Parts: sequence; C-alpha cells; structure tokens
Amino acid sequence: MESYLNFSKKPVYISGAVLLGLSLTLMTLVLTGEAGLVDEWAAQFAAGAGEEVHQFFSALTPLGSGKVLGPVAIVFVVLIGLRKRDWLQALMMFMGVLVGYGVNILLKSVIARERPVVNEGVEGFSFPSGHAMVSLICAVLAFYFLSRQANSKILVASSSVVGFTLVLLIGVSRVFEGAHYLSDVLAGFTFGLVFAGVWIMVYEWIEKKANLRL
Repeated sequence: MESYLNFSKKPVYISGAVLLGLSLTLMTLVLTGEAGLVDEWAAQFAAGAGEEVHQFFSALTPLGSGKVLGPVAIVFVVLIGLRKRDWLQALMMFMGVLVGYGVNILLKSVIARERPVVNEGVEGFSFPSGHAMVSLICAVLAFYFLSRQANSKILVASSSVVGFTLVLLIGVSRVFEGAHYLSDVLAGFTFGLVFAGVWIMVYEWIEKKANLRL
C-alpha cells in the first residue's frame, strides 16, 4: 500500500541537515558549558510549578522508559508482521527502537554529562535524554509505518496527534522530574528525529533493493 507521505524528499533532507546542525550545536554548548543559562531558567520554572503539575508529569515520565517502549514496539511488530504480513517493516520498526536506544547510550557515554543534582535517584549520564530520544524514534517510525498500512487517513492523523503530544509531554516531564536539563531533552528530540529519518532512508533503500530482485 502507498504511504500518505508521498512528497518531495528535498525538504526532508534540508530539514534533516538543520536538525543535525541543531543537535551538534546543543552538544557543543553542553561540552563547552554554555548551555547553563537556558537550563537554569527551565529548572527554576519547573521548581516553581505546583504540586499537581509535578504529580502529572511524574505519572507521565515512565511512559518513555524501555519497560513501556519495548512492549509498544513489539505490539507494532505483531500488528505489522502477523496481520499485514510485512516482516521487513516489522523488523525495521523493532530494530529501529533497539538501535536508537543503543545510539543514545553511546552518545551519553561520549558526552558523559552528569545529571542535575535535583534528582539524585536517577542513574546514568544525562545528555541526550533517552526518554525524549527513544520515545520520539518510536513515534516517528510508528507514524511512518502506520501511514503505509492504514486505510484511514483520519486514523493516521489522530494517532499521530496523540502520539507526538505524548512524546512532547514525556520530554517535558524529565525536566520537571529533575532527571534532565532542558538541553538534554531538546537534544534528545533532535537526535531522535535525525536517527528516525536516517533509519527510514535505510528502510526505503532496502525495500527498493528487495523489489528490484522480485
């Protein structure tokens, strides 16, 4: 089935280059210690929020963990693989989330930024946010593959609005929880978009090669 995303690839490549530039800029600011002003402002804003706001974000933040995203990816694998009989899409969906998680760990190890002291119970390095990066990768890939399989544009659009809104709130929750700086979350989103875009390009290249052999 044709995707609803049939448009010129040139704007996508330009957007990808811009996002990559933003990701590298954020990484440079963190490495040089110049991201402190924005991070401090965001931390103060989060600290001044009411108890109800913190409880709301505290309930949301687990949705971006591997314990939730892993099963979500598996559900899509089952739906795409078993129901639609498209095992290439199913494999690329699952592996995209898995590899994206690995890339996030690698980036954290390379940058080695310590987490905010506000939440000492959170382990591991801080930059970029894994919740923001991996949840966005999962959402983008799910949207892309859903657009290629679903018969209803309304279903695709409504699912996307809900999914991306949830991803945004998960990212914000990491700042309110004191688990990340704002720059960590922004970098997680930009790196996540870049990774998802590259992964989709890889999928389309593999799909094209497979179709040529048929």
